[in-house]
Amino acid sequence: MITLLGAHNIGVIDCKFFKNRLYNFIGTNEPDPSLDTEFLNNNRKSLWTRRNLYRISGCYTTAVCCKGKGILYADQQLMEGDKTKYWVHKYASNPNLFHQDFAMAMMKLSDLQVLTMPLGQIRRTCSKVA
Repeated sequence: MITLLGAHNIGVIDCKFFKNRLYNFIGTNEPDPSLDTEFLNNNRKSLWTRRNLYRISGCYTTAVCCKGKGILYADQQLMEGDKTKYWVHKYASNPNLFHQDFAMAMMKLSDLQVLTMPLGQIRRTCSKVA
């Protein structure tokens, strides 16, 4: 699972998925205290100049989560557990290992018997049941 989480760390993300961490973390009207201060301030300044899209580069290949600079909360939380932190550091120091493990994880996922309608659900938004 740690490997799969690393994959969504590369590319472009809509700001709506993380702006709460910058301004209103869990309803506190304050930023997420786990964010690096410089990272927080830089992102607050440039958030809306990027047309609501934010380009992120791999957390594991650049070790940004290790420094409090993981933009997604789920990624930053990987640094909270000893076992998950171990793998973040391992992947940060060896991108080839990350790519190898990611390929294996995707192969395992492809073996799953995905349910389709009428037995399964198709969700336009992953967190909401249609």
